[in-house]
Formats: sequence, structure tokens, C-alpha cells
Amino acid sequence: MSKLHLVIADKEVFYVEALTNYILNNYSSRFQISSFTDEEHLCSFLENSDNQFDILLISPELFKASIYKGKNEKVILLSAGEINNITSNNISINKYQSGEKIVSNIIGALSDEDIGELYISSGSKKTRVTAVYSPSGGVGKTSISVGSSLLSSEKGNRVFYLNMETYPSTPIFFDCESNRNFSDVIFHVKNNSRNLALKIEGIRSVDSQSKVHFFSPPESIIDVNECSNEDFSLIIRQLKMTNQYDNIFIDMSTDLDEKTIALLSEADDILLIMTQDEMAVSKIERLLKDFEIISKRNEVRLLDKTNIVLNKFNPIISSKVEYLNNYEELTIFKVPKVPRIFVSSDNHYRLDANSEFTQALRELLTTIL
Repeated sequence: MSKLHLVIADKEVFYVEALTNYILNNYSSRFQISSFTDEEHLCSFLENSDNQFDILLISPELFKASIYKGKNEKVILLSAGEINNITSNNISINKYQSGEKIVSNIIGALSDEDIGELYISSGSKKTRVTAVYSPSGGVGKTSISVGSSLLSSEKGNRVFYLNMETYPSTPIFFDCESNRNFSDVIFHVKNNSRNLALKIEGIRSVDSQSKVHFFSPPESIIDVNECSNEDFSLIIRQLKMTNQYDNIFIDMSTDLDEKTIALLSEADDILLIMTQDEMAVSKIERLLKDFEIISKRNEVRLLDKTNIVLNKFNPIISSKVEYLNNYEELTIFKVPKVPRIFVSSDNHYRLDANSEFTQALRELLTTIL
């Protein structure tokens, strides 16, 4: 099934038009839609046994008035407030919320159906996965990965920001208001849940301003620690299977363990973040040697997809970065040190559009992606 047939039924004409246009503009590869605002036309459609659909998204008043008997379709009631218990078999969602949240609610409800695999990826979108990594803390890894996500989305790309740090700072940058989070993803992954790509899509959140997609932080780091490297790889592959994203940016932890290696292996590009100080240079030198060993043992070519980002660069400070010239295949991008990278906006940090950091990051992404 390449598309899900969604029927939207509500007497508010402008509401139905707005919701239909939003879903078709943003999820045309996911849904085909039939919409109704007239009770008679809706009843005629439902009466006809030849009209097959997967989901009926309907207002309570039309649901009561219709002659819908129900077969295998999922019924979701569009609520403007509390709904009396029309039927115990149906769920309700708030009709007056963002289009993204309505779609997430629909997908989340449908993914719970135990009727086989409901969704098979379709389309030709090529998702590029970029792992942002460093063996050192405090070098600006999160600034680069968040900034890359924001700038890529600004260009009109569909972007997923995946924070795999031990203690993610996602709420500082994005709206983390969902009651579902990365722990729910891990639960479904470890339990081999059906319709996993749909379940992940129903759990993910969308930042209202930047439109970047992400997972809210897990309930506990313990949940993440219980994941295997195969689980990490599966999450990346399932995100790609949704066929929604142009770019996935992974904000990684500093550990170089089996889980990190799995993520680096899944990535199309690796941005290796470092600074000019001697300790950071020394760690990068040792890491590059480990990359060579890992590549031989795991039959992956990590160095071929690695670019070095010299962050917080100050031209008047001497450094030992030239020692990395032994790796001539690596490109080194310099991102200047600036007094301010982010500005506060709507209780979150956003990129300072006029900073040299932002300009340098734009150039880096243009070159790499």
C-alpha cells in the first residue's frame, strides 16, 4: 500500500479546505484524500461498498448522523472539546491544533492497528545522513548540528535532527511539548513492533518555527543505554524508510563505541568537529588512526566520507592542525569564533542570521551537501 486513503468529514468548510490543503502540500506521498462538508454526500459515499478507505477523520455530529457501520477502517473523531462516549472503539483528537500534530495523531493511531504492515515506503526522495561527531566535548558539536539543521530547513529541505548525546539539549532549540519521546521509539524498536516506520513518524515532533523534525529527549538515558548498535542502525534506516527527509543530522556523543561506529557507518557524511587547542588536535589524530582500523575491520570507508570542521577558529592563534596533513584526502573547513551564535526567540535559541558563524556554516553545507 503506497498511500493511505484518508476521508475528512466536517461541516466547517474553511477548516476542511485548510486541513486538506496542508496534508496534500506536505504529505502527498503518504495520503490520498476525500473530503466532505455535506452530510448527504458523506452518507452516499459511505453507503457505496465500492468506496474503500483506510481512515475516517470525522466530526462527532457527522459521525452520529452518518450511516457508517464500520468495517476495517480506522475512525478518528475530530473533537472541539470533550466528546460523550459515542463508541468505545474510536479515539478522538483535538481538531484545533497544528496540521503536523493532527498528522502525527493520525499516523500514531493507525500504526497501532494489528492488521499487518500498513505502510510501504514509496517515492524517490534521497535522504542524506550527516553524522556530526567529535571525541572532545565543548568543541561546538551541537552548535554545528543544530545550525546545520536550521539552515537546511531554511532552504526548503525536509530535515530531521537526531540527538544521540548522553544528555540531549534538544529542548533549548526546539518545541518539546509532545507527550511521546525517544523512549517510545526505543520501546517499539526493541519489541519489533509492526509498522515501525509509521510508529516513529507518529512519535516525532516538529518545531513550529523552523519546521525541523526531531524526537523529544528520552525519559532516561538508561533507555538509550539499553539499545544495541543494531537498534541504532535500525532507527536510521526506519527514518529513511519514511521517505520524508532530505537531510538527517545526527548530533552524536563523544564515545567511540559500537553504537557510535554503527551510526558513523550508516552516515553518508561525517563532520568531525575540532578546535585549535593541542589536546583537541591530539585526540583527532588518534581518532583518525582508529577510523583506519575500524574501516578495515568493518569494511566501511569512514575517512572517505569525513570532513574536518575547525570550529571557533581564530587566525591569530597558532595551532598544530598542520599535523593532519598526513591525511590529504580530508578537507578542513574553518568556522570562525564569534561572540554570539544563537539569539533567544520564543523561548528557544535560533541562529544569529548575521553572524560569521552562520555564513561559514552555509558555505560548508553548500560544499558538502
